[in-house]
Amino acid sequence: MERLGMTHNPKDDFDHPLMAGDDPLQRQVLYRIKAENWGKLKASSTG
Repeated sequence: MERLGMTHNPKDDFDHPLMAGDDPLQRQVLYRIKAENWGKLKASSTG
């Protein structure tokens, strides 16, 4: 994800509200991307 310009802050991770407490997929990891990085990534993939 970092190669795509995304960042991860463990403080933003959360438990999915519809997953059981013992489900290994309950914990969700949130990555963010800044608008300018998204624009660069989008432009580079179209052409």
